[in-house]
Amino acid sequence: MRISAEQLVAARGLLRLTQADVAGGAAVHVETIRRFEAGLHRPRAQTLDTLRQLLESWGIEFQNSGRPGVRYHPDRDRRRLSGSASAKPAE
Repeated sequence: MRISAEQLVAARGLLRLTQADVAGGAAVHVETIRRFEAGLHRPRAQTLDTLRQLLESWGIEFQNSGRPGVRYHPDRDRRRLSGSASAKPAE
């Protein structure tokens, strides 16, 4: 499953993360995130998979049946469970 730019924006909003936070967590250039969200660039499949896996590890569930969207599950957020400060925690 490939995530959309809209899903990435929504996931960042739920987690209260900046583009730089996500880029750092996924080890991609922030410009990749900016251009993807602006509809100017479609990242490689591997990059999209990395972003999806990262956000899923932070408690995001991607929904793609019918109407694509995202949900946040705090109980699945590995940052909260481990006390990691690798990214800003969701408040």
